[in-house]
Amino acid sequence: MSMYWIGGYTASGDGAATGIAAVATEPDGLLGDSWDVVEADSPSWLTAHPQLPMVYAALEMTGQVQEFSSDGEEGLRPCGDPVPAGDIVCQLTFVPEYSALLAACYGDGKLIRYDVDAEGGLGQSAVGEPGLDPYSPERPRQSRAHSSVYLGDGRVASADLGHDTIRFWRLDDQVGLLDDGAVVLPEGSGPRHLALHPDGRLFVVTEYSCEVITLSPDADPDGDAEGVAEAGGGYAITSRVSLLEDTAESAGREPDAAAELCLSEDNSKLYAGVRSANLIVTLSVDQEPAVLSRVSSGGDWPRHHLPTTLGDRRVLLVANQRSGDIAVLPRDADGLPGESVQRVPAGSPACLLPS
Repeated sequence: MSMYWIGGYTASGDGAATGIAAVATEPDGLLGDSWDVVEADSPSWLTAHPQLPMVYAALEMTGQVQEFSSDGEEGLRPCGDPVPAGDIVCQLTFVPEYSALLAACYGDGKLIRYDVDAEGGLGQSAVGEPGLDPYSPERPRQSRAHSSVYLGDGRVASADLGHDTIRFWRLDDQVGLLDDGAVVLPEGSGPRHLALHPDGRLFVVTEYSCEVITLSPDADPDGDAEGVAEAGGGYAITSRVSLLEDTAESAGREPDAAAELCLSEDNSKLYAGVRSANLIVTLSVDQEPAVLSRVSSGGDWPRHHLPTTLGDRRVLLVANQRSGDIAVLPRDADGLPGESVQRVPAGSPACLLPS
């Protein structure tokens, strides 16, 4: 049996969750009903310790991080009180090589590093402060850190959705986080989430412009990338691909807003979610990434998704926040998702994590 933790929004985030829930596979290869596991205040992002039975939750609305121990079956238990983070903490990344947990804070733009002890407890923290707005230094927009990813070379990349930058940080045992440059993306693009390919390329999904932008190491900037002020951190933009067929189709509804981005298990595909349009977009991972397919997310407001296997069936699980369900999208032999075959009710789901 495979089981998945479900993070979501509670009443503090105008949601219907009570905390962290769970869902598990049934003998028929689909999902059973979800159930509530432990109360928490809008645990909108979950990440696991890679060696210990620990789960860390971003309590978005209270600006805290809570650690939980897992019994390996169906339970989670809070470990002490939540620790302070920044305003609207929205994403967590565990860095095993440094025994560190990183918290991206949308409200104030901070990236926070926590030392993690041998038992998985959160200790001393260090703050990576917001940078300068490259497009409006005199009347700066609010910095909004939204995610981070470890690059494997002692550095971290983080997405600043408010400043349209991908920032780079060097992990330092004394200082915590050292500024190591930035790539400036087109103004108003809104970089949200990141996916690192084994070949070193960094893929960025942009919430506002609904694109996947490729950053390549040691590359010359793409001369067609209009509005790009600079490369930095050893990376430069080498391609931009729109996730949408026709922006005019969004008339009459909320603006389209890209959400999650992840690689397939074999790193040959990218899966991107687009809210409002309610799409899952699959892209090739070639030197010039291209859209391969667009399918319905199976519900409303796909905030997160996870490629996995249910029995002998390869699927994409999609957390549809507003319709309150986890949709099961089967994937064919080429890894392309099809129409939903199941929708499991869950309270305002925002994140899926294998148990």
